[in-house]
Amino acid sequence: MLSLNPSFVRASFAIGSILLGGALLVSGCGGGGGGATVPTSTPIPTFTPAPNATATPTPVPGTAFADEFNAGSLDRTKWTTLDNSNRLQRTQFGNQPDFGQDTDGTRFMRVKIDSFLPDDTVRAAGILQFYGTELAANQKIARGTGVEFQARMRMSNPERGGLVGSFFLFGQKGNFGGNPPLSFDEIDHEVLTNGVNANPPYTWTNTYNDFRVPQTGVPSGDSYTDPTKTIGLAEPTTTGYAAGNWNVYRVVWRAGQVQWFINDQLIRTETSGVVPDDALGVRFNMWAATAPPAGWAAAFDDTLKPANTLADNKTYSLDVDWVRVKSLSATTTGAVRTPSSLQVIPLSSAEITRGLAGADYHSNARR
Repeated sequence: MLSLNPSFVRASFAIGSILLGGALLVSGCGGGGGGATVPTSTPIPTFTPAPNATATPTPVPGTAFADEFNAGSLDRTKWTTLDNSNRLQRTQFGNQPDFGQDTDGTRFMRVKIDSFLPDDTVRAAGILQFYGTELAANQKIARGTGVEFQARMRMSNPERGGLVGSFFLFGQKGNFGGNPPLSFDEIDHEVLTNGVNANPPYTWTNTYNDFRVPQTGVPSGDSYTDPTKTIGLAEPTTTGYAAGNWNVYRVVWRAGQVQWFINDQLIRTETSGVVPDDALGVRFNMWAATAPPAGWAAAFDDTLKPANTLADNKTYSLDVDWVRVKSLSATTTGAVRTPSSLQVIPLSSAEITRGLAGADYHSNARR
């Protein structure tokens, strides 16, 4: 049985603020409890930029939204990247994904975080220290009778503590400081490098329903501990799992139920009131947590230091081979409805920021 620090306990912690990518750096112990023996990862081949695609890939039958990341560049008709006005704990977003190819021909998108923050003024202030990436699908999908989201990913630096990589689903209502106020629904598959190096190792799952961001701009108090709005759990890793290898992370979302899978192994089922009911869109990000008490103790590692010069920069990343979304029938698990039966909703410009922009917003929590 997984024995957890009290700061990990279900619904009773301040969620500090999500997956991973060429293993050259050695980590000290992370906040999740280092020193564990974890499954050996397959060494990641030297990064090779992917050439531009010469043909359009054939769509997978029944898929409502997908990207195989074979083109060698980001498809801006499908994705938007957050700019440098957006930040999360000690990470400024605005970095852009790279595209690579393994020696076996596998093409992938690399969602990266750099230890050198190029904005001199922001870096000098000392609060934002890392330059991360977040990208959002340009559409959301309503749940209907059920939706399955899955992505094939690996962490390039799973031994480096203090990093958070994510494949997550997000939908927002209202605006920060507006009327109605900002609230959101969300489902997360997160890899904390502290977690995969803990003993025993774990990944993180999270779900939010109508979560209200306090309009002071500083989430605190019961905001991240209300079990009627959010429940985050550390989940023991599945048999044979190694974060540095390719793994398929999957979410099955139905009315009143969310299930999380890794490599087809069910790791969690949630049926409480925290199950989302609003339309959700796919997102990926890579970032570094702030020290407690302002940040997330489970994800923070004091040995992860920012670089003061570009020459000292280190890049860490989450590689994504593909992402696929399909709609499920009401009665049969895995059955696919036609994509035309889905309710697809364009993403608003205000929603892209997830409330993470603006001079008055300083997140001391998960997102």
